[in-house]
Amino acid sequence: MADETYRKVYIKMWRYGSSFTKLSPLAPSGQALWLYLLTGDLTTPIPGVINAGRGAVSEALGWDMKAFNKAFQEVFNEGLVKANWKRV
Repeated sequence: MADETYRKVYIKMWRYGSSFTKLSPLAPSGQALWLYLLTGDLTTPIPGVINAGRGAVSEALGWDMKAFNKAFQEVFNEGLVKANWKRV
């Protein structure tokens, strides 16, 4: 098997009505949030940049704000994300 660093992910999978959204939802967790931040439909052409606030991301995932904040703190503590909540 070839060592692949990158793979293409169809970001429209996160939109309502796709087969992916018909599956049971991701439970709030650091891993689920990290996956969404990398592949979600709020991503921009600039890798790793999402122009959305806490409310938009938690709503897109169907999580309440407390669950989102806990998951965000996990990925933040691992140094995987940074956020400027005042700019969004």
